[in-house]
Amino acid sequence: MLTAFRTPTVVRAGKLTALAIALTATISFSIAQLHNPGAQWTITAIVQNKVAASPAPNSAVSTAVTVKPVSIPNCVPMASVTPAPLSLEAVSTGLTTQNDTATHYQIYGNVASDLATQIQHCAPGADGSTRAEFTAQTTYRLNWQYQIVQGDISCHLADVKVGLHTAVAMPLWQPSTSATSGLAGRWQTFITNLIAHEQGHVALDQQYANKMLTDLQAVSEQSCSELTSLISNTIDADTHALDLANDAYDVNTDHGATQGAVLPVH
Repeated sequence: MLTAFRTPTVVRAGKLTALAIALTATISFSIAQLHNPGAQWTITAIVQNKVAASPAPNSAVSTAVTVKPVSIPNCVPMASVTPAPLSLEAVSTGLTTQNDTATHYQIYGNVASDLATQIQHCAPGADGSTRAEFTAQTTYRLNWQYQIVQGDISCHLADVKVGLHTAVAMPLWQPSTSATSGLAGRWQTFITNLIAHEQGHVALDQQYANKMLTDLQAVSEQSCSELTSLISNTIDADTHALDLANDAYDVNTDHGATQGAVLPVH
């Protein structure tokens, strides 16, 4: 039994400095089958990518309204949400998707600066000593499965399946009667636009999961060694293209700012 693992990690600098991609592919087959015409085996692989939107606010957010100090609870830091790979054993060929309902981390406060501070301390990525870099987070888990069928002199793909599981983490604030006048409305506008931005990431994930399915289904019959190489290159190219697409989306929208996902400052 031969098993191969690939686990590259990419960290890019920029306005949002932490974008990590953990890619793991697992390939298992019997060497003896390469010499057995008509044999077939199943390949299953998983890739995970995290995409974050809207940078966590600068702690130096000011407010023009003076509010009598009120004790507010501390928020609880939220761990990054990691979707599990979808089970593809019992599903039909094609794309299978699962988009989880958003999970939330609760924040507290009565003025905009309270909210900004609590987001920094409790958004995914914060660990008590390190401030979170993102206000919200969209994570996907992409996995695939297919059969390689061996003929007399060549191999071809069959029963191609791709799974996509997405999850979104968002802040949740419930204003009290002590909150700055108008802050609740401004917050709701921010959240509505932040959700729209994160859904843009989900749409890209779905678009490129479909592309991977189409590209794998289009792989032509050829020698077994050439086929496995082509499959690997196709998967690598499609996951890299998704990475670039999500990155470009954040650049073009200024991480949601051009869509109105701007945290209230007063």
